[in-house]
Parts: sequence; C-alpha cells; structure tokens
Amino acid sequence: MTQQRHILLLGGTAEARELLETLINVTEHDITYSLAGVLGSKAEEVLRSRMGIDSAHFQFRMGGFGGPEGLKKYMLDHGIDLLIDATHPYATSISRNAIEASREASIPLARFVRHEWTETTDDSWTVVDTLSDAAAALPSDVTVFLSVGRQSIAPFASRKDCKFVIRSIAEAEEHMFHSATFIQGMPGRSMEEEMALFEQYGVDLLVTKNSGSGKASHKIMAARELHIPVIMVKRPEMPDGPEFCEIAPILDWIEAAPAAS
Repeated sequence: MTQQRHILLLGGTAEARELLETLINVTEHDITYSLAGVLGSKAEEVLRSRMGIDSAHFQFRMGGFGGPEGLKKYMLDHGIDLLIDATHPYATSISRNAIEASREASIPLARFVRHEWTETTDDSWTVVDTLSDAAAALPSDVTVFLSVGRQSIAPFASRKDCKFVIRSIAEAEEHMFHSATFIQGMPGRSMEEEMALFEQYGVDLLVTKNSGSGKASHKIMAARELHIPVIMVKRPEMPDGPEFCEIAPILDWIEAAPAAS
C-alpha cells in the first residue's frame, strides 16, 4: 500500500457515499468529505448514523469554497494530497472549479461518476444538448413530465402550449408556468410507482437529464414500459482527465496517483 494520503472528496451523491464508506473501511487514508451545504446543519449527524461511520480518519466539511481560488487555498492549507470529484454529473460549476484548483495547486484530481443511461431498442429518445433545445423540441398540446431539477425548469416556462407535471426535491417557482402541476418529492421507489404517476397525470412525454443509474432510473424504465417518448438532455462535456464509474478502478488510481507536488 502507498503512503497514507489526505483525500478531499467532493460529495452529495449516492456514489460519493459509497466511495466514502469504502475508503473508510478498506484504507487508512484520511478523508475529508465535503458537501455544498444544501442538506442543512444535521447532515454530518445523519451521514454518520446512516453509514455507521466512526473513524478517526474521517472529517466532515459543509459549505462552498469560494471558487477555484478558495478551493486551492483550502487544499494547500489542509495538506490535501488527492482530490476526488463525486458531485452530480450536472454540477458543472464545482467540477470546473475542481479542475482549475487541482491544476493550480498541482494536486491530482479524479472524477467518480455514475454510469449514463443508454437508449435501447424499446426506447424512443430525442437527445439534445441543452435545456433550451429540450424546450424547443416539445410538440404542442402535450402533457410533459419535467424531471430536470428545480434550478433547470425556467427554459420551459415559455411553452404555454404545453401542460407540465414538474417534480423536484426542493420547492420550485410555480408562478412562471402557465399550466403546471408541481410535485415536491424524491424519484419513485420502483418502475411501477413511476408508471402509476405517469398514468395518473396523463403524461405524454418525459424530459430529463442523463443523470444515470440509481433510483432515477425507474422513470426511464416506466417510460419504456408505457411507450412514452423521452427528450434526454446530454451531460455537459468536461475536460479530459481520470474518470471512473466503478469502485475498484478508482481505488487503484488512489494507490497509484503521485503525491501532490
């Protein structure tokens, strides 16, 4: 095993929690797990109790860094040896900040991301580059299930010729839409639950980002089963760099990565 490292893990996803638990259980590295702060002050307590974390090698941090310069300063001040970005695939601001900060601080960076969804022969997808492209691609007079996150719904508000069913974890701004039903909640726990929801609201079309894997997959399977077409917003392109979707390869990268210079 290589020398003990101090790893800064940018989290907030199920994949990040899985990696955190693995690192604590199978390595002796020091881990600082960082969240953006949207989960509130009890996030550390919930995380520790849910995962059974009781380790002297684990530290918890919540809140922003203040852009790439702030992240660079934090890493240098705290002796960070490796940086792992396990944030949401569409959290581009923090990911780009991580790239810049790691380069400026000469600290190795890897991304840990969930697998993308892939279209099957039973699906009917229209793949677009942006949210605005997705809004433009909507046909008229349809009921759209919009599952893109609260902060991404604005481009669809101009489509007054469509009805929307909008689900988001946090409260959304309802006033901007001409005709919309808002559902505050998490993704369905099964394909059947999502199918029932689509049928309840008479959904004709699903719009979503390619977040990939996890519970959000149930809506993709439900659309497939009900023959509902999908407008899929592609993941934003990121600069080349080490990127992993499985635990074993990123553990290998951690052991092989050069120490921060």
